Amino acid sequence: MAGPVTVPGNTHLPSDIPTYVGKLHTTVERRTSPGRSSQNSSNRPNTRPGQGLLMNSSRSPRNRRRPTHMDIPAGAKVIKLNRHPLGCTCGCAGHATIILNRPGRNPKQNVRTSHLTDAIQQAREWALDAIKGRDLGTQNPSSTFDVGGGMTTITLTVAQAGSTPRFTAKHWDTGKQHYSEDLDTALQQIQSWARKGT
Repeated sequence: MAGPVTVPGNTHLPSDIPTYVGKLHTTVERRTSPGRSSQNSSNRPNTRPGQGLLMNSSRSPRNRRRPTHMDIPAGAKVIKLNRHPLGCTCGCAGHATIILNRPGRNPKQNVRTSHLTDAIQQAREWALDAIKGRDLGTQNPSSTFDVGGGMTTITLTVAQAGSTPRFTAKHWDTGKQHYSEDLDTALQQIQSWARKGT
């Protein structure tokens, strides 16, 4: 155990709350067949700390970071929210953080925050820029980005004026979609998904 330390992701904590870092080694033992003793050494894997067997859940497609493709309708603008929980295994170093960007847009403009309410407010500002024609970035017709691996990925598509629905929220881990003609209603759904992770 070492500390107290300051690492990315805990800078929002008051200075009087110490943060410590430690390491816990675990191993996984194979189940034995009915009637066979669990003490039989032949059933035990030869593992050392840090080299335990992979759990079945790690083989699930949802638990692996993988690329996905998104087509972006003409005239639409897309805002993407990635929520990385503490201990996230996607490769982000496990820091609790939220990354907001606009896929397919040049420049992409990443924003990083520790607070969901700040991320939703930024998404609202970008959506209003799109509605009012203030987003002067170049929008590509498609984008490829990573999903899964422990992070929650949600997009908000703002369609061009006259299109129905005007706002489409999509949870890329579950495939759920929410359609709305009201921006705040769409953002409420996104906030609910991001808070729960499902």
